[in-house]
Amino acid sequence: MSILNSLSEKILWDEFYQKKEAQGNLHPSELKALSEYISEERYKPLVESILAGQPLSLPTRHLINKVGKSKKRVVYTYNQDENYVLKLLTHLLYRYDDAFPDNLYSFRRHFGVRRAFSDLTARKAISRMYSYKVDIQNYFNSGDIDLCISEMKDVITDDPLLVQFIEMLLREDRVIYNGEVISDRHGMMAGVPISSFLANVYLRRMDQYFEEKDIPYARYSDDILVFATDPEKLSQYVQIIKTFLRDYGLTINPEKEVCTRPGEAWTFLGLQYKGGVIDIAPVSVKKVKAKFRRKARALLRWKRKKGLQNIHVVKAFIHYINRFFCCNDDHEEMTWTRWYFPLITTDKSLKVLDQYTLELIRYLMTEKHQKSNYNFRYDAIKALGYQPLVTAYYRERKKHEKQKND
Repeated sequence: MSILNSLSEKILWDEFYQKKEAQGNLHPSELKALSEYISEERYKPLVESILAGQPLSLPTRHLINKVGKSKKRVVYTYNQDENYVLKLLTHLLYRYDDAFPDNLYSFRRHFGVRRAFSDLTARKAISRMYSYKVDIQNYFNSGDIDLCISEMKDVITDDPLLVQFIEMLLREDRVIYNGEVISDRHGMMAGVPISSFLANVYLRRMDQYFEEKDIPYARYSDDILVFATDPEKLSQYVQIIKTFLRDYGLTINPEKEVCTRPGEAWTFLGLQYKGGVIDIAPVSVKKVKAKFRRKARALLRWKRKKGLQNIHVVKAFIHYINRFFCCNDDHEEMTWTRWYFPLITTDKSLKVLDQYTLELIRYLMTEKHQKSNYNFRYDAIKALGYQPLVTAYYRERKKHEKQKND
């Protein structure tokens, strides 16, 4: 039976909903919409249409602002009902996880950011190695369709109906943009749920090459990192990566191409490693600061428009930063607790972020940069619900140590 037949099984939809609810990443209104979609079994007519070989509607092309940059990002979306079905399909595609080598960490069960960094830093000689890190430019929208389909057929060998469906999606070059139907070279279509699976498939052979040679290497979607014992070998590995990318119609992002020498800090997936110490990467800290600055300005505009008092702005900002670091209002476990805290070995960057956040909170209270801002005492800020990262970090470390001892 094709995996497509499974899309009409309510038990799988219920399991999918439970997973989304447990992850805590969806807004309550989004969870409610998904629950209604499942309870009303609105997926059934669409699945029947797919099984009959009918195409989905044309995807819509969107231009999304990149944070802090003038260049826009292109993403694609299907209508809500189709998007739900594609999300469940992507969830079921985990059955092909074993087709990928262990140095690929994106969009796979039991892999992810934590395992990627843990595997790399577990190598005893990693501090004495040279490294090369690079991002693929516009990866999801740049892949060659014929190559992608060919690679997909090598992975999905037991489900011709599924292959036919995905191939039909990829070969449809018409999209809706600004209300008109246009022809578009869309690659794997960033924003479409199954693009994450296709992004893993597309460069699988490059991942396999480095695994077979037992070369320290990691890929997370469009983010690549490789290590070597000397500059000559590193140069060789860099050339191999660039050749693979060229052959697959891809280009690197020169702004994110970085080489390091032994003892120098290297970064990957938002983390930095130097001399055995793991911390939040400086670029990640910079992005968080910029995000908080923009939010503070937006809240002040909101305050002036609504004629509110500054204390209301402060409360809203504290709520925002707590939500930023936490899963949601019903899950008090901080997102950084799950991703960063188990890996970092220092509180240096956490202190920087805590200090910056407090500065913004005090500024929002006075709308001035002045020494008297410190009259807004730390205890008063905590009483409003502020959760310092450093405190949370050591609380989690203590909890982890207790669990180990038990």
